[in-house]
Amino acid sequence: MDAEIVILRLLHIVPGAVWVGSAIFLAFVLQPALKVTGPPHAGAVMANMVKPMVITLHTSVWLT
Repeated sequence: MDAEIVILRLLHIVPGAVWVGSAIFLAFVLQPALKVTGPPHAGAVMANMVKPMVITLHTSVWLT
């Protein structure tokens, strides 16, 4: 297989896996945990996570 095709496939598959993995983590791990902690703590956690998550997910979307 040509090196270019391998690189393009990796640039498609890896960000796609990050995107899907992030969605699964948020839906099945983080959201239930934040519901248990209550609004004050959940708000603080989400406020600290928004910027890194937006950058990561937007980059994954654009590369996929």
